[in-house]
Amino acid sequence: LYVDVGRSFLFGQDGRLVVARRLFRSDHLGALSADDGSQVSALGVRRVLDLRGVNERATAPCAISSVTVHSLPIEPTIVQVLTDLIAAGRRLTRGEVVSHMQNTYRGFVRNNTHRFAELFAHLGVFDREIESALS
Repeated sequence: LYVDVGRSFLFGQDGRLVVARRLFRSDHLGALSADDGSQVSALGVRRVLDLRGVNERATAPCAISSVTVHSLPIEPTIVQVLTDLIAAGRRLTRGEVVSHMQNTYRGFVRNNTHRFAELFAHLGVFDREIESALS
């Protein structure tokens, strides 16, 4: 996730209006080219809220040097679960894979409430900074 907390009105590549105080969701920002990073920076993005697990973040850190990255790791479990089952000789059915994915997404909420609380706390800080800058 990355957040634009600038005060100006901006237009996206497709001509649609991008307004300040918007929350942008993205894939990780570790594979951006220099041009990609410049385009994101030009939007006024100053902070990145990175929900990737510690190892995933270490293998592809944010490629935009001008932003502050807040690491709020939520560790993935699905790949390890499925890998272990397959390594044990288990032939997974489509229904089993779906069930494991559903449990993974439930676990994101049930087991990571503190991370989401941190995320929303960061968003509250952004709102206060904007209100202060506009007054």
